Amino acid sequence: MPKHFFQLFFLVFVFLYASRIDAQNQQAIDSLLFFADQSDTENRIKLYLEIADLYLQNTPELSLKYCNEAEAFSKSLNTTLLEAESIRKKGIAYLQLGKLNLAEQSFSDALFLCEKNKYKKGIAENKQNLGVVYFRFGYLDKAINNYEDAWLVSQEISDTALLISTSISIGNVWMRRGNDEETLHYLNRALVLAENSKGYLPEKGRIYNNLGVFFSENGKNDKSLTYYQKAVEIYDSIKSLNDLGKLYNNIGTIYLNTEDYTKAKEYYLKSLLIRTETKDITGKAYVLNNLGMLSGNLGDLNQALTYFEESFTLFNEIEDGNGSLLTTYNLGEVHMALGQNKKAEKYYHQGLLIAHHYKILDYELAILESLTSLYKSTREFHKAVEVFERSNFLTDSVEANVNNNKLIEMEVRFDQEKKRATLELLQKQVDLETQKSKRLGWITAIVALFFVLLIGYILFLIRKHNSKYLVQKYQLSQQFLQYQMNPGFLHQSFNYIRDFLYKNKAQEAGIYFSNFARLIRTFIEHSTSEKIDLNTELETIEHYFKIRRSGSENAFTYEIDINEKIETEFVKLPPFLLFPFFDIVLGKIGLSDTVFIKLIIDESETELFYTAEMGCSGNHFNNNEDLKAKVNTIFEGAIQRIDLIYKLNKQKIHLHYHLDFESDAKKISIKLRLPFT
Repeated sequence: MPKHFFQLFFLVFVFLYASRIDAQNQQAIDSLLFFADQSDTENRIKLYLEIADLYLQNTPELSLKYCNEAEAFSKSLNTTLLEAESIRKKGIAYLQLGKLNLAEQSFSDALFLCEKNKYKKGIAENKQNLGVVYFRFGYLDKAINNYEDAWLVSQEISDTALLISTSISIGNVWMRRGNDEETLHYLNRALVLAENSKGYLPEKGRIYNNLGVFFSENGKNDKSLTYYQKAVEIYDSIKSLNDLGKLYNNIGTIYLNTEDYTKAKEYYLKSLLIRTETKDITGKAYVLNNLGMLSGNLGDLNQALTYFEESFTLFNEIEDGNGSLLTTYNLGEVHMALGQNKKAEKYYHQGLLIAHHYKILDYELAILESLTSLYKSTREFHKAVEVFERSNFLTDSVEANVNNNKLIEMEVRFDQEKKRATLELLQKQVDLETQKSKRLGWITAIVALFFVLLIGYILFLIRKHNSKYLVQKYQLSQQFLQYQMNPGFLHQSFNYIRDFLYKNKAQEAGIYFSNFARLIRTFIEHSTSEKIDLNTELETIEHYFKIRRSGSENAFTYEIDINEKIETEFVKLPPFLLFPFFDIVLGKIGLSDTVFIKLIIDESETELFYTAEMGCSGNHFNNNEDLKAKVNTIFEGAIQRIDLIYKLNKQKIHLHYHLDFESDAKKISIKLRLPFT
């Protein structure tokens, strides 16, 4: 049996819901119902909406009931904003139930009422909710348009919670589209908002969880686990058991994918314990299904069968069609692997009925493929042919839909041609209008010629601007190479390699040359880059320091101090602006004395501060006019490069330096200030 035989679809279902109310929530609901019975109509509406919130996560059907009652009372009082809020929360309940069409209608109705009353917070909330609906439908353009509208209104009213939520949502759209740079940009924007504001721990947990998902999908499992662990710490501190249950399940899946089955089982069991404690039946069913897959990968098919059967029972109990489909497929796979063909056939056919009902074509095709293999193995070739033909029919139906769309387009074009021919015939019959038409034609031609010339001129200007941009970009790359490839550094590096060889240190020479080549390759790769991430910048500089230290018997010390709030993967800056300063100092001193270099990286809400302090304990800085002149020359080159960068992308960068050769400190301080992008 293949190792991954039932892993095909287990990550499809990501929205997990509980099914019961815990005792604490029920006590709160009973108290609210008591006060609602004693209150006037307006307060009763507000209490009903609070009750709907309490029921929402675990029993959305009851949440919907109280939203409907609140809506009815709101209409009787003609309180439009309460009516809009009742309808919006009704839409959220429909979302929880998976009824997307009803959710879309509810949010649209609530949005209309909020726009009518110019209630901006309501407009932002409903736009955000509509974005969620379209995201689940797969209409990504509509989703992102609504999210961006919600962001603009939230910014206008300074609603930080909504700004964070919309940023996360836009990041999720870009993640779905596979655009890594935009995904990280919006998730980082959300993280900065959350970090710079008090509270918002649940939002920070959600951001870290999404970053975990992002890096997991990009195959960076270690980084994914780091962010999942940050989310765990947050949810553990606020005692959010439901979120912890989901996170442990996600972590277990990371270990399952990396084949660390011991860790995978540990986290799945942690998740199962929480789901059992919180009576989250749906979550428990999904974890049991994952444990079944884990057991299958370990070759324990009987244990896998036990987990799948228990998961199947729970999904049927809560009438979760998607979950039932998932487990019927897995049960069929296990029974076929065990040679229990009749049971496998039974589950496959049951799965086909569910897949057909929910119109999940991928599952239907996968089950038909498994049935074909089953019938071949039992030599029931006539059944195998029937199933194979059904599979082909489904595949052809997809192609038929495409062809049908093409046919519709052809019919539309035919109608257009028919109308055009009719118009031409009518034109011929109107002799009296001929002269006027000709006159009009001349005028039209002149106007058209004018617009053609205008468009041509605009295109010429655009091409001229693009050519200028390309020239500037080429100049930037040439300046970059000249800026980084200091001949003194190259000459000194080859001297180190030669000295190693003269001293019969071939291994050291090889290691040094390999590191040197890697550094040069990094410079060349980024010669045309306008920006790189801060993480790459620091790794390259640290690599350069190690090369410098390995090339000399006199070691130097360096320290990199980064504010822990800075996520270095997200921050973009022009590559290696400070590198020549390091090179000129280390090259001038030659490491003959104790050299110290300290990098300090900090941030404000709008800028990154990148500071370097360099000094020497010896006498090389005393009255060293040559070194001062070289530092000034490097500074002028850096300023020229910064000016060119500003012309290309309008990013204003500030560079300052201070020389202190006379005092005991004997150091050079350089500071870069870069705006966040």
